[in-house]
Amino acid sequence: MGDQPETPHGFSGGGIWRFVPSESGKLFVPGENIRLCGIQSEWRKPERHAYVVPISCWIKFVYDHYPDLQHLLADRFPFLRDGE
Repeated sequence: MGDQPETPHGFSGGGIWRFVPSESGKLFVPGENIRLCGIQSEWRKPERHAYVVPISCWIKFVYDHYPDLQHLLADRFPFLRDGE
């Protein structure tokens, strides 16, 4: 491996996940304590940056372009209703 970590490649479209700690003494629940926050769209090698589409933007895109899913999405993601 040497002095530099491997340069990631082949991860476009992969999830960027966030860990949300549980309260002290509460059970770890993957659906509550691990959240998808974005989808990687590009890796910029010179800067060693991952460019990400925030998952909220992707959900809004689907909401705007797939009317048959709007009710389902609005029930699950209240921020969609706030923008109406």
